[in-house]
Amino acid sequence: MAAVKAARQPTGSRRITRVARGRAIQRVFRPRWAVTAASKATLAADALAPGQIGGSRTAPVAASVADSVAEPLNAEEAAYLQWDQELVHSSYSNNQQREYVLSSQQRDDLIEFVKTMLAPAFALGLLDERASLIFERIEELVDDYRTGKSDRIDLLVKPSGVFFTPLRLKQAWLDYDAYVRLSKRTLVAPSFSEIRHILNLAQIYASTEDHDNLRLVTFDGDKTLYEDGHNFSPNSKLVDRLIILMRRGLNVALVTAAGYPGNPIRYEERIGGLLRGMRERGLTEEECGRLLVLGGESNFLFRCDHNCHLQEVPDEEWMTPAQRWCREGATTVLDVAETTLRTLCRELNLPAQVVRKQLAVGIIRSEGGKRLEREQLDEVVLTVQAELRKVRLAQGGHLPPFCAFNGGADAWVDVGNKYIGLRTLQAYLGLQPRQVLHVGDQFTSVGNDISTRSACPTIWIRDPSETGRVVKQISRSVRDMDVFANTVTPRE
Repeated sequence: MAAVKAARQPTGSRRITRVARGRAIQRVFRPRWAVTAASKATLAADALAPGQIGGSRTAPVAASVADSVAEPLNAEEAAYLQWDQELVHSSYSNNQQREYVLSSQQRDDLIEFVKTMLAPAFALGLLDERASLIFERIEELVDDYRTGKSDRIDLLVKPSGVFFTPLRLKQAWLDYDAYVRLSKRTLVAPSFSEIRHILNLAQIYASTEDHDNLRLVTFDGDKTLYEDGHNFSPNSKLVDRLIILMRRGLNVALVTAAGYPGNPIRYEERIGGLLRGMRERGLTEEECGRLLVLGGESNFLFRCDHNCHLQEVPDEEWMTPAQRWCREGATTVLDVAETTLRTLCRELNLPAQVVRKQLAVGIIRSEGGKRLEREQLDEVVLTVQAELRKVRLAQGGHLPPFCAFNGGADAWVDVGNKYIGLRTLQAYLGLQPRQVLHVGDQFTSVGNDISTRSACPTIWIRDPSETGRVVKQISRSVRDMDVFANTVTPRE
């Protein structure tokens, strides 16, 4: 027996492994949004210490811009900085958590929370009985959080964004389960994608349940309305489905990272299939005017005229203080980003070239070079995000909004982001956040749709075929809505 007991005792290496595992668990369960003053000071020190090992890759640039800190933040800067810090704290707080960010960037905390709640019921074979109650309870937690009654869900999970509407989770579960019989499965638990579909359906139900709720549906471009790198095909099922939305009084907008300042022809090429379909179906001038394009994340606005051509909207008619702030500070953002990108191309031996535009800078594959891998692009994006945020801390928050994202085959840093873009469209059309719905495919920490969660309700899709099903469901839900009685027009 003594020999058996001795065999069960952990060896020195096993004991060390258990200690390391315990420390790892502590790191994972440390609240990711709880950034201490010390960690903020560490970030600022890294940005201002060019000679420190493991410090900023662009520390000289950060040090040079730090001298410009003099004036206090104005209201626009303070409001944006508060939002940006909340987003930073939920995904990146200090250097010790960098490994966790890299391993969790393809996750969604709310979806993972729902999966965790369903797991015991599935394991016990009780999903058919318990799932409806679980979704009903989560729906109540969301409602309590929205109304200020309780912040329990904020203690259980830290969603990226804000709940602008209720989530009709129970009804969404019942309808989805009736279609796929998910509750009858015994070996395969509900997946990430299935929970995502249920959340999407719950959001559509909530956004269309009142006659004055939904007034604007916005879409990402690549991998949402059309395949990555392609144009909108005239044969796409989305043509008729988007036209139905416009005929039923809803505004439709493409919100894309593609930036072609003063060149509506380039945008017309991207959505040529939709414009052609609008001409062939004889939409009225009012219906055509419900199509907008916002390019460069938030920098260039175009509106469709009665001939189904895009016309640029003059800046004075739509630009907000946030846009002016972006343009005034664009040089600093682009300088830091370009320096970081060039350093990364050299250090990582990337077969890429740096391209700088008016309000964006990025890397694309060199001519004849190999395809850039996702992991390489993610490393580039996460590093640029960290460097720019260090500069913002060094400047006391004066650095304007930016968006660094993985484009699939390239990586870009834009001045401005879709949060600013969606808020601007709301102001332009006189809408509340709950009256807008954004559909996109990049809701991870290296995507450019993630910021929209703080501007309006969102739908997370995977490809244009899913977008088609989402638009079909929206058109069904608004079929009986009196949308024409409350059609919105741009502000004067």
